[in-house]
Amino acid sequence: GGVIVGYTLDSNYLDRATLWGGTLPVDLNSPIDPTSGWILRMATGITDDGTIVGIGTYQDMQEAFLLTPISGGSSSVPEPGTLSLLALTALPLLCRRRL
Repeated sequence: GGVIVGYTLDSNYLDRATLWGGTLPVDLNSPIDPTSGWILRMATGITDDGTIVGIGTYQDMQEAFLLTPISGGSSSVPEPGTLSLLALTALPLLCRRRL
């Protein structure tokens, strides 16, 4: 679907999980409440339905994360704006597993 994930460096040279699919990259952390304890560092994969996996930190411990679309219907990867909303609504679905 022309959408890829990975990471970019912020102004402090810290990794930030990122999605590319339009004209601008989307920081997958932008819709997440900064007080949640999560920082998504690197997105490592995305499926055709928009599920994103990666590595982040939760309360300063390295953890795996899983962002799962909560609405069905489309089998193609959503546009970046939709994925920002997805990340916001999928935050409760973040899975914690030690690496």
